[in-house]
Amino acid sequence: MVFTTIDTTEKYRFERLVADGSDETDIFRTEEGLRTFYLHRGKIELIIQNQDTTDVHSINEGEGAVLLPGTTWKINAISGFDSFHVVSHEIFEPPVEIIDDGYGKKEIPLESSKILKNIKKVKKPWGHELWIIWTKKHHVLKQIYMVAGKQSSLQLHKAKLETNFLVEGKADVIAGLHVDLNDPAYGGNIPMDNLDAFRTSIQPGEFWTCIPGEVHRVISMSDYLAYEVSTPELDDVIRLADDSGRLSGRIDTEHRE
Repeated sequence: MVFTTIDTTEKYRFERLVADGSDETDIFRTEEGLRTFYLHRGKIELIIQNQDTTDVHSINEGEGAVLLPGTTWKINAISGFDSFHVVSHEIFEPPVEIIDDGYGKKEIPLESSKILKNIKKVKKPWGHELWIIWTKKHHVLKQIYMVAGKQSSLQLHKAKLETNFLVEGKADVIAGLHVDLNDPAYGGNIPMDNLDAFRTSIQPGEFWTCIPGEVHRVISMSDYLAYEVSTPELDDVIRLADDSGRLSGRIDTEHRE
C-alpha cells in the first residue's frame, strides 16, 4: 500500500492510498485528527480496534468511512484499490456532520466512527457532485463529475479553502487571480478581459488549491472526474459569472431528489 500526500494546508491534509493487490497495512494506525476516506475503486476490509472489541467492515467501491480522533484502524485489501482521504489538523469535540436535503439542514454529532453508504448526489447544470461528508468545523470531501464542454461558475469564496485533484479527463483551470474583498475599491468587479492569463491546462494526477479571495473556474475539455477537499463553508460561493444564470450562495433545488 502506498500513501501519497496530495496537499497539506493549515486546515487539512489531502491523501491518496493505493494498493495493487491483496495487501494490508503493516500496523494499526491511531487517528490523530478526524479522517474521512472514500473508496474510488476496489474493495477493502476496514478493521477498527476498540477497547474491548474488533469490528470488521466491508467497504465497496463508492463507499467510505469517517474515523474519529483516537480511532485505531487498519485496512486489508480484498482487491486492488484506490482511495482518497482527508484529515483535519484541528480537533473539535464532538465532530458534527451536516445533512442537507434541500429543504433544511440537520446537525448530527458523530459519537463513533461511521461507515458512509448511499452518498448524496447534488445536481449541477454541468454534471453532479457526490457529497461524501460535510462536517460543521472539520472538512468536506466531494467527488465532482463534469460533462465534456461544460464549465463551472466563475467564482470565489470569502472563507472557503479548497483543493481539487483530477483523476480522469482533462480540464483548463482559471486560478491565481486574487481579490481583496475588504478593499472598498473592489465593488464586485474583476478584469474579465484578462482571465486567459490565469488559465492553465490540468492532467490526471495534478491538483490545485484555491485560497479565500481567489477567482477560479473549471472548464472541462473532456468528461472530468475529480475529488475536492475543503473547509466547511459550502454556502460561501460568490458567482461572478455562470452559464445558467445562478446567483451566489446555495441553490436549494440542486439538493432535492
